[in-house]
Amino acid sequence: MGRKNLPEGRPACPPAGVDAGSLLLIGKILKTKGVRGQVKALSFASSQETIQKGRILYVPSGDDGYRALAVETKEARGSGGLVVLKFRECNRMEEAEELVGAELYVDKGDLPAAAEDEYYWHELIGMDVVTEAGRRLGSVQGILQTGSNDVYVVREGEREILIPGLRDVVRRIDLAGRRMVIHPLEGLLDSHDL
Repeated sequence: MGRKNLPEGRPACPPAGVDAGSLLLIGKILKTKGVRGQVKALSFASSQETIQKGRILYVPSGDDGYRALAVETKEARGSGGLVVLKFRECNRMEEAEELVGAELYVDKGDLPAAAEDEYYWHELIGMDVVTEAGRRLGSVQGILQTGSNDVYVVREGEREILIPGLRDVVRRIDLAGRRMVIHPLEGLLDSHDL
């Protein structure tokens, strides 16, 4: 199963012209870089397409307001999602200092379309998980990256089940119906979950 990795997250109040349900938390500004208004940020997204030149990002500004910032340049820095960003609206170190610690949001509508059989994480969080026989196992509460495939953390009350994001296991994802149908391979579920 392919994936586009973005965590679920929403600010309390959207910027003007943007639907409240359409904002996603995608990163955080850690510190300034240089004297020309650059910042070092941690990107929560695995896809390099999420933050790119020309993309509009939003940061909290004032009481329940948000400021739109256009990415002018972006440079990847090492591993772990570190990037150096230069925003068109930020040209001095003093302006960049005001952004340190701010969370970065993106409008879902501005994200590139996912390829067939790929899904953004925010589309899967909260989705009901059922077996092919119709037994409800819970809902997707988190997603773990393992390198070879994602693992969906499914919870129902105190019970937690880890479902590998493999084609042999995940048979169907219905985004509109908010439902994931799985084929539990032998040993994947306890007998009381079948």
